[in-house]
Amino acid sequence: MTTSIKENESPENATKNNVPFFEKEGLFNYIFQYPETAPKFEEGKKYAWRIEADRKPPYDELKNTESEINEFTIASNIKDEKTSAPLCDCGRWNSLVAGEKKYDCGRRIIWNCKRPFEFTSSYQCSSNDKSCEAKTTWKVEKNGVLIKSGTGTSHLSDGFSLVENGTYTLTFAADCNGQRCAPCTYTILVEDCEPKTCLCTTNWNPDQQVTYYSGNERTTQRLPCSERLEGKVKVGTLIEFEASAYNCKPAGCTTYAWEIIESNTGNIQSSGTATRLPITLSAPDVVGDFIFQIYPICGGKKCEPCGFKFSTFRCFTIGEHYGGGIIFYVDSTCQHGLIAAESDQSTGILFINTYGATLSAPTFTNTIVGSGNANATGISTFSNAFASSGLYLWLFYNPFPTIINASSLCQDLTLNGFSDWFLPSKDELNLLYLKRNVVGGFTTGEYWTSSHYPKTNLHLWLAWFQKFDNGNQGDAQFELLKRVRAIRAF
Repeated sequence: MTTSIKENESPENATKNNVPFFEKEGLFNYIFQYPETAPKFEEGKKYAWRIEADRKPPYDELKNTESEINEFTIASNIKDEKTSAPLCDCGRWNSLVAGEKKYDCGRRIIWNCKRPFEFTSSYQCSSNDKSCEAKTTWKVEKNGVLIKSGTGTSHLSDGFSLVENGTYTLTFAADCNGQRCAPCTYTILVEDCEPKTCLCTTNWNPDQQVTYYSGNERTTQRLPCSERLEGKVKVGTLIEFEASAYNCKPAGCTTYAWEIIESNTGNIQSSGTATRLPITLSAPDVVGDFIFQIYPICGGKKCEPCGFKFSTFRCFTIGEHYGGGIIFYVDSTCQHGLIAAESDQSTGILFINTYGATLSAPTFTNTIVGSGNANATGISTFSNAFASSGLYLWLFYNPFPTIINASSLCQDLTLNGFSDWFLPSKDELNLLYLKRNVVGGFTTGEYWTSSHYPKTNLHLWLAWFQKFDNGNQGDAQFELLKRVRAIRAF
């Protein structure tokens, strides 16, 4: 049942007090289509409707059931549910008019250089209602760079000029009542512009900034053209080059070409081009001396270059066979470290035979990494002073032999072409212990260090040693026999 609602009347009162506008009995479906022959609804009027259900036994409990009362209004025009504005859907772009010619959407347009591109176009949303007018935008680009843009309504009119050869993209977009519609794109080709004159200007002498790997850390250095980097560059790593831009005449036409040249042969190791600075390049993957040169390019011509000189190095690694032995330690520069002989130089030798001697305190007390070689010099001086005192242990040596001890055994060693071996200091031997499985050839015995263990009793001389079964370090008298493994620095 449907009933008209009078002014300020509730839907409930309307269904009770007013004569029904329309009634229909005997409905058995949930879906009902309003008959064309039924009374016509009037625009702007309000109506209420409800459904009554009258069931027969055995459903007496459902007899005279009523639905909720609902209200509706007949609008004067079809409205958008959210905004109450007329429905405003996307439509289509009309042909573009430029140079007295029409172009359908998506066309390719051939245009003359510097000829004004004056155009008109229009977009009509799906409703012709005045409140459904399109909002439009347009833009022209070359290689993603915006040349010009603008906005308008359903009717769009504007213009621009193209002064360089190339392919341009002209794009139109429309919005219908907040709804973004499909764009229309044209391709414009310009081929008859005269080539731009691009000339070199004054000599380029920028303040270069170079960032590179010197060792395992990044280093940044500023330097003039043609100077040398202070540090060496790790092979195969990235180099970042930054400098003030070169300005060809007119501005905006500068590009760059660079190359890395081997100093000794003049061979080009690598090269490349760039449209702007800074640039990133890779250092050569071989050790050597090189020159980096970068040329500004103006109109295809190379202008005065800038650049720098540099050397490359490779990083040494632990376990590498090098310098007569095996590397067991590399410092933070990855260019220096310590090398161990591949086998023991003695299975048992005394540190120094000082039995019964009274001498001044030893000077070879350093324990740190890098002190082993200096300790060896101190041991030699101490040993020679003792021998000259005539107190060398003659019970075992008669006449006096050349003095041989743990340190001199290493100093006198020539192995695999190298003769600068020495007995490791306390900390150097500990590094060797930590890499004992990498170097190999060790037993679980005790090994001498070159570090004196300080004692106030001048009749009891002690030195540090290390056990290679558990890594413990301790002190022992000079006259005891222990193993020796020589090392050298690089």
